[in-house]
Amino acid sequence: MKILFTGLSGLVGSHIANSLLLENNNYNICSVVRNTNFSSQSLGARFLPNKIYFGNIEDLGFLSKLLNEFHPDLIVHLAQIKFTPNIIRAIKINNISPHLLILGTTGVFSQFKECSDIYLRSEAYLRNNYENFTVLRSSLIFGSHYDRNFNKLFKRIIKNRVLLIPKIALKSQYQPIYYKDLGNIILNQIKEKNKKNGFYNITGSNTLSLGEIIKNIELTTSSKAIIFYPPLKMFIYVVKVLEKMRYIKRKLPINSEQLLRIKEDKIYNSDLKKLMPEYKLASIKDSLKSQFLEIKKFLL
Repeated sequence: MKILFTGLSGLVGSHIANSLLLENNNYNICSVVRNTNFSSQSLGARFLPNKIYFGNIEDLGFLSKLLNEFHPDLIVHLAQIKFTPNIIRAIKINNISPHLLILGTTGVFSQFKECSDIYLRSEAYLRNNYENFTVLRSSLIFGSHYDRNFNKLFKRIIKNRVLLIPKIALKSQYQPIYYKDLGNIILNQIKEKNKKNGFYNITGSNTLSLGEIIKNIELTTSSKAIIFYPPLKMFIYVVKVLEKMRYIKRKLPINSEQLLRIKEDKIYNSDLKKLMPEYKLASIKDSLKSQFLEIKKFLL
């Protein structure tokens, strides 16, 4: 089977690549990498692919040429779902019909249009223009030194740095999913001969408030969080202003979308049993311990 990956060097993709690298499989794997100065956090992402294409999947010409040359049976799209319409356009140009396995997000359910709109439009385009697809809508992903969520909390708590969190945010409910669990679920779908078409919500095994997440990190690290409670509206305004400055944007510990959704409870019915009835997700306690052990290596 010929598989084209996007986002293979990312957090979830790296786990998938490392797992496939250890297996004896007959897959012919191609990976799209945006930056020619390619350095991955994952050995698998560097050494697994039979071929690596350097380019931007927003470039329809590049993507069409790639598909014409590689002709994948399966496209595993782990990069942002907003790029899905361009993938479909390139598929149609080449008159091929690979199965699309897409990592989506439960952000599609946000009540804030500016947060959910891009995901809604991407899903609608997919639904209206292609039939052979599986979308896994993931909840908040965590579990590594490289994640963009809990890693920031860990580091600031361990280093006794102030956390800026509006009080109302501490009550918001989450269902965080460990990145290796999500990677294993995607791996299972890659290996499934009978692909399950449609949209599936994939959430973590525990439901916790942000306050409970912070307490769990405190217990895991034997550290105490220092929290300052700024007014939410002012905080959102300041972050939006800073996000317009590209250099500063990369260093912000939180983004405006996260702040806008901070009052939302991100609780959704999971469809995991429809895909893998026997699979058991890691507990939040065990996952945080694993993440802490990894983070400590980088802090020493």
